[in-house]
Amino acid sequence: MESKNLPGFKELMGRELERSIMDPTHVMALVRVEEHVREKLEGLEKMEIDLSTKSRTITGLTELATLLKVKYGYTLDVELVSSSLYHLSRGLNLYPCGAVAHYWPDASPVVFLLDSEIALVVAPKIEE
Repeated sequence: MESKNLPGFKELMGRELERSIMDPTHVMALVRVEEHVREKLEGLEKMEIDLSTKSRTITGLTELATLLKVKYGYTLDVELVSSSLYHLSRGLNLYPCGAVAHYWPDASPVVFLLDSEIALVVAPKIEE
């Protein structure tokens, strides 16, 4: 799918965020993702993140944060997200432990799909 045909974050995830469980700082939200949204997410760029150990989680997220910073000019809080993803994968009993990060070329939240319908949505970190 060409980038000009991609739906924007708000267009794609707006309804899901209305029904989300949001953290108090509004940096992350746990959402249930409907099938039609998951299908559209597949058109975005993505990276698999190994959540099997804390160190692998941090390594994968550091790679993603670096890619986002170099390629698109935004990043994410690796420390905050790694802890949340690692513990969510345990709490949801996900085996094998992994998530797929879907991201946009413009500064938008990153959607970490944890299983077939649960995702953690994380706000971008924009460094001047």
